[in-house]
Amino acid sequence: SSTSPDGNTDMTFLLDGGSAGTLEQAPSGDASYQYNQLVFSSSSLSQGQHNITIVTGNNNTKALIMLDKIVYT
Repeated sequence: SSTSPDGNTDMTFLLDGGSAGTLEQAPSGDASYQYNQLVFSSSSLSQGQHNITIVTGNNNTKALIMLDKIVYT
């Protein structure tokens, strides 16, 4: 949305401390929310414990992320 909420979708994903991907998207002007949107996926993880970190606001711009759920399998 370009108004309420406003801000870019700006996410950098780290897996186990290393860069694993980014998602950058400017507001579309649509005031509605989009649910069940895939923002990151990895199919190359080994069995075992892993840490995921999401960093936002990397480009010195106003940034917003709202997650309705995180699914891991």
